Amino acid sequence: MAVLLLLLLALLGLLSGPDSHRAACPPASGLRDSVCGNLDGKAGEERIGIEIRRGPTAWLVVRLANHSIARRLVSDDTENQAYDAEHQTFVNGLAAVDRSAGLAIVVTVHEGASTAFGQLFRIERGTLRRIPIPAMAGGEFAYEGSVGHFNVIDCARMRSGLIWVSGYGLDGGSHYIEERTLYRLVADRLVPVRHESSRPVFADAGRFREFAEPQPFPHCMVVRGERTH
Repeated sequence: MAVLLLLLLALLGLLSGPDSHRAACPPASGLRDSVCGNLDGKAGEERIGIEIRRGPTAWLVVRLANHSIARRLVSDDTENQAYDAEHQTFVNGLAAVDRSAGLAIVVTVHEGASTAFGQLFRIERGTLRRIPIPAMAGGEFAYEGSVGHFNVIDCARMRSGLIWVSGYGLDGGSHYIEERTLYRLVADRLVPVRHESSRPVFADAGRFREFAEPQPFPHCMVVRGERTH
């Protein structure tokens, strides 16, 4: 009888398959374009999304099994009266940036005419901690652009702890100035490893691996969100 019971339980587990794992994710009610993933490396999944509150203001919300964590998304642009929190803020996805068991949260906080600006977060000791990008305004990263300039961010390799922040822009003539900086993620800080600068012609700009699409984090975004607004 015990053997039959064990076989039945095993069969139920096989039949439920991946849906049983997805069912563990908390509900998405009230969150914009949310995603599910394992942020802390523990059992179960968390729900991550944007909640628009009075102001309007945009809040990054992480729903766990029995409670939620929230943090207001703030940048230089959010204090601008023309800032549109409802339509410019969204979760890009969850990235495997280093060897820690969990995933980092990648969020776009505002957009320009052709370039978007994002922030990077992770859960540490039950709170949302931001990982600032050195040498960038407000500690944000820029991605995408136009024919005159282009910016990218990507992992050197999946879970390597190494992140490229790169970009190029016209030098006023027939060449671009291309800058690439490699950082190592140490706790919640990015520490510079090396910097490279070159002056390619138009056809040779952006040929490095980190310039792949879709941005941001094309090679280590393990859960990519779908923007609906």
